[in-house]
Amino acid sequence: MRFYQFIANVIILLILVFTTYYGTHARKEKRVTDALIITRSLLLLLIAEKIAEFLRYLPAFETLKCVQFIFLLILYLLAETTYRQKRTGFGNPFLNWYLLILMIFGCLWLAF
Repeated sequence: MRFYQFIANVIILLILVFTTYYGTHARKEKRVTDALIITRSLLLLLIAEKIAEFLRYLPAFETLKCVQFIFLLILYLLAETTYRQKRTGFGNPFLNWYLLILMIFGCLWLAF
């Protein structure tokens, strides 16, 4: 991974953690929706980046890239579930913290 890719990923991941915390703890639905849009866009950007990186090194199959891609898909689905529960009711506090902790540790793993 090149240095500028690393810096871009770290910046995206920091914004992702911030918007996830902001969205899961917001009290107004408009703020939850805004955070959902930003979180969804950033996660899809990271998924597209992993697909492009996987296709770039296609002849050599790298298991780590596949595991990171699957992790990002699981993170995306968990974020969608958390935001759906937050928009329809009060949300699940356990799921909110689980998503935030998983996102912090996972993003640190994806950045390095």
